[in-house]
Amino acid sequence: MTNYDFKPGPMLPPLVAGFVGLVVAFFMYQIVGGFISLAVMGFDIENANINAMRIMQAAGQILFILAPALILAKIVYQDVNTIMRIKLPRFTEVLIFGFGLVMLIVLFQNYLAVQTYYIDKLAQSSETVAAIQSALDEMDKIVSQAYIKLLTTNNVFEIVLVFIVISIVPAVAEESLFRGYVQKSFEYKLKPIWAALLTGFVFALYHMNPYGMVPLFVLGTYLGIAAYKSESLLVPMILHFANNFVTYVAFLLFGDEEIIENTVIPEGDINSYIWNFLLLLIAFIIYTIVTLKYYNKLTGGKDDLSEV
Repeated sequence: MTNYDFKPGPMLPPLVAGFVGLVVAFFMYQIVGGFISLAVMGFDIENANINAMRIMQAAGQILFILAPALILAKIVYQDVNTIMRIKLPRFTEVLIFGFGLVMLIVLFQNYLAVQTYYIDKLAQSSETVAAIQSALDEMDKIVSQAYIKLLTTNNVFEIVLVFIVISIVPAVAEESLFRGYVQKSFEYKLKPIWAALLTGFVFALYHMNPYGMVPLFVLGTYLGIAAYKSESLLVPMILHFANNFVTYVAFLLFGDEEIIENTVIPEGDINSYIWNFLLLLIAFIIYTIVTLKYYNKLTGGKDDLSEV
């Protein structure tokens, strides 16, 4: 497996091209898309038609995230297939990385419980931390309430619509931008692991979830490694879809309590959460190492994830 499948086109240096893609997508989706939404829906978002908002969100991701990624890939590199890693993966690859995703989801649940506990402890002893916590709580509440409104459905049509908007469209659009155009651009100048880490970081920033930054960063990096090792964008797309789909199913089954409430666990339970987190972290690291060794064996024993 080689990192240099072809020489990039002369339009832009690869690092610049990657960051241009991020800026263009952010401006188009957040600024232009937001302006169009306000122009169509008005400022009374609270009473706006929720299905129209869902459709506009999906259209915004397709027009302002997916389309720019594909257009820039064609303009800058003249080869959309290679940049977008368009290749059918082996079923075993999906299973291998899918099992790792399951481990990550459980790991994140324990991590977030520990994170919330210690932030609350620090806030009790520091006014500065308490002020920051209050601001983050307010931001998190706004994001959570908007997300819950988007997920709440009243009939089968709305369930199907939300399934498409929440699970399918983001998986295709966001992965095409991040693990497709952006990460592939970074890989031409950075070691693959650094390209995956950098892309994972901007992926976390893009979602603007204050308490979810670390899990989103780890998830984005893991998806980047899956894309690079499998040489197929379909693998992170499937994983992204599965992650969002599980969240939606959990909402349908259990309601919004876990989404909107940032509950602090009792002090007597913190040790069990810490041990669970540490054991799961060790298990995930071991599993990832074994997975990478499996791929290295397929590619002649070469550890190409960190090669120049």
